[in-house]
Amino acid sequence: ALSTDGTQLFVGLDGAGAVRRVDLTTDSAAEQFSLGGGPGVYNPPYTAVSLAVVPGQPNSVAVSAGNGVTIFDTGVPRGKAGSGVGSGGLAFGSSASTLYLNAGGLYKLTVDATGVTASTQLATGSYSNTLQYDNGKLYLPVGITVDATTGATLGQFSTTVISSTTPVAAAGPIVSDSTLNRAWILPSSYLYYGPFQLLSFDETTFDPVDSISVAGVGSTVSSGTNTPADLIRWGQDGLAFHTANQLYVLQGPIVKDTSSSPADLAVTVQAPATETTGATLTYTVQVQNLGPDSAQGVTLQGILPGSVIFGSISSSQGSCNGSGEFYCDLGSIASGSSATVTVAVTPTVSGALETTATVSSVSYDPVSTNNQASATTTVSGSLFSPSPVVTQLSPALIQAGSSAFTLTVDGEDFDSASTVLWNGTALPTTLLSDGQLTATVDASLVKQLGWSQVSVSTAAPGGGQSAALPFSIYELLNVPANAMTFDPFTQKLYAVLPSTSTNMSGNSVVVIDPVMGSIGSPIQVGSEPNLLSETSDGNYLYIGLSGAKSLGRFNLLTQSLDLTVPLPTNASYTAGYAAAMAIATVPGSDTSLAVEIDSFDGIGILDISGSTGTFRSKSGFGYSGDYPVFTDPTHFYAYDASTSGAEFYRYSVDANGAELIDGTTLNGMGGFGGMLAVDGGLVYGAGGGIVNPATTPPSQIAVLPLGPGPYGSALIGGGDVPYAAESKSFNIGINNAGTAISYIERFDTQHFTLDQRIQLPTSNVGSLPGTRWGQDGLAYILPGSSSSSTGSAAQIFVIRGPFVLPAEAVSNPVPALSTTDHNTITAGSGNVYVSVTGSGFLPGATVLWNGSPRTTTYVDNAHLTVAIPSSDVQTAGTGTLSSQNPGSATSNTISVTVN
Repeated sequence: ALSTDGTQLFVGLDGAGAVRRVDLTTDSAAEQFSLGGGPGVYNPPYTAVSLAVVPGQPNSVAVSAGNGVTIFDTGVPRGKAGSGVGSGGLAFGSSASTLYLNAGGLYKLTVDATGVTASTQLATGSYSNTLQYDNGKLYLPVGITVDATTGATLGQFSTTVISSTTPVAAAGPIVSDSTLNRAWILPSSYLYYGPFQLLSFDETTFDPVDSISVAGVGSTVSSGTNTPADLIRWGQDGLAFHTANQLYVLQGPIVKDTSSSPADLAVTVQAPATETTGATLTYTVQVQNLGPDSAQGVTLQGILPGSVIFGSISSSQGSCNGSGEFYCDLGSIASGSSATVTVAVTPTVSGALETTATVSSVSYDPVSTNNQASATTTVSGSLFSPSPVVTQLSPALIQAGSSAFTLTVDGEDFDSASTVLWNGTALPTTLLSDGQLTATVDASLVKQLGWSQVSVSTAAPGGGQSAALPFSIYELLNVPANAMTFDPFTQKLYAVLPSTSTNMSGNSVVVIDPVMGSIGSPIQVGSEPNLLSETSDGNYLYIGLSGAKSLGRFNLLTQSLDLTVPLPTNASYTAGYAAAMAIATVPGSDTSLAVEIDSFDGIGILDISGSTGTFRSKSGFGYSGDYPVFTDPTHFYAYDASTSGAEFYRYSVDANGAELIDGTTLNGMGGFGGMLAVDGGLVYGAGGGIVNPATTPPSQIAVLPLGPGPYGSALIGGGDVPYAAESKSFNIGINNAGTAISYIERFDTQHFTLDQRIQLPTSNVGSLPGTRWGQDGLAYILPGSSSSSTGSAAQIFVIRGPFVLPAEAVSNPVPALSTTDHNTITAGSGNVYVSVTGSGFLPGATVLWNGSPRTTTYVDNAHLTVAIPSSDVQTAGTGTLSSQNPGSATSNTISVTVN
């Protein structure tokens, strides 16, 4: 919604359940305000259905949402809201005191400084999100015009359908311009079985006046994605509307005949007759208004030769953008006046170069023969290459150990002097076009897990080297894992194998070095291990043993199973033992866990003493959250994956057990698959939801666009791995077009947009649990196939590099260390977390112990926390701490005494 003075724009944010004001005078986003909702089960955050800026009050907006109509002043709601009138289309009348609402009926709302003070129903009607007020009349998308004072129907716009002469209501998006006595309607697609049409009506007689066909809209798309959503006026003779995937802009006499106020525009292009390659070639384009009237909305389009390097563009008025084709918005040009556009380019090849410019405007131009002009320059000299640009690699990743392959590099400004570089070394290259090269990559370059930089270099004269794109080399480990976790101290992945494992012993745990891709010998742990949760000190790994209805404790220091605890049920009326559905160790404790037996019995706190486990007296209720995730020793979160898949629950923990704080319905929590992830104080749902749990009730930050995208992707369960320090989140998507293909999608959680995606080597759709390892690694369990003829076991996909940590692909400054909180460490004291203070730390920074990297957590630009394993401090001596940023050299060192 736009303010009447054109200074403020209000935008509904469905992902955040909010509205944000944009200040158009400064081109900046202003306050964002929540619309409420989400206080409990089955009540998600409200989203804006319609917006209307208060006339004469550019910072105030009326919002129609699920809780009615509220007036907000600079984001603050007025006290009185129209809570009993439903939600639908809004339109202010001739003043700020009258607001109309189309919501299961037509209402007139009275508005003052306190809010919505009264409501009067004017007429019955269909629910709609659109409504227009124009000169005392209301226009409804059912093709009806209503008197704004009495609610009386003034007339019905009608049309006919193919194969029938009976008039029907012209229902669809409608817009009126009473100054022209015209209304335009885009009738709903079901009325037509031929070309979609835009209809023009006389507002006095309600008779159709004119129509034009609009290709590619309406009934041509059975899914309805091309159904028009709105219709607006622009300029003197323009209309615009949008569908789900297209913006349509129309201009012409069906809106207004502008021939009574002609403005004859003429364009000329001046260029030197000759020039040489590598020199600057300047074009001067002049637009003149030969009159007799002023020309409104003047635009200039120019097409430059494909063999020039774009330099700069400037205009005497308005603004210009573009390079190979440029566009200038020159605004209004008075009769007898002119505007000049200057373009500088560099020719790269010899020959005749032609440039063409075309001018147009909103005003009627009676002479079209002078609206286009060209100029030709004869260029001499040898090839002068442009600087190349790389935009895409195909493939973008490959499995380690693959044979030689052909890499396709897409970009711009390639020529015969261009060569593909692999980490700076030239590859055998073939030029396919100025936008595509191919190169042969030898098998020796992709032998092991890692990544490489791919760029293009073009030899002089001119030329240069492009920015590089990362190429990932992944590992696919034949480990049929049920569950997996990463231990920050040993820097190893731990995976548990079911009894059905055939390539290695089942009912076991295996240790995986993700850097080397090596897999340790299986260690037997018990019947059907399927859950993992590590203690915060890195001493133990608890394993859910569903076959044995117990918990196993794996000692990470001795690499052995040292305890098995039968798991009692957490229900007063059920005796015996049960298998756990979910487990999570309590931070700071080696003997307490949150355990969920099943959704009905809720989540309880289990304390282990000796070989016995006992639940504390208080526990969660049935269907009050699954899959607990701790944030500190006294709080955990869960979400209901068993009923609606949307409820988010907060719990407190004390000596008596777990107690529910509240439950809130929020969007994007994960449906009936996936789990929560917590990072940087925010909660991330597998459905793309990002939630701030610190507010009461918890507030929706956003919902990442995991749904249909460029490849028709749709959410599948699991796989959410956030990295708040660098504003990234990694999620799983699937391409449902043809053979199902899964992707890792990397999102920017500051702008809530998709950064990049890579295809996973699997077509088996299902939950893909993932974990981050080290500073730049990701690992996912790829599901196996249950087909009896082509059945395959689960595998572990491992990747590292700039796809995970983008800062690693560029050079960064070296950080500096100053102090540590552990100047001395007792020999044999076990795992220890060490904090270091310094300056210039970037997300992904690594602390090194005696020159070897250790798992590091970024706190801020002056603080890091590093996990030092027990093996580093087993014996007395002196160790050194240093640090590196992604893509930087190593910092100074700090000495640590082990005694």
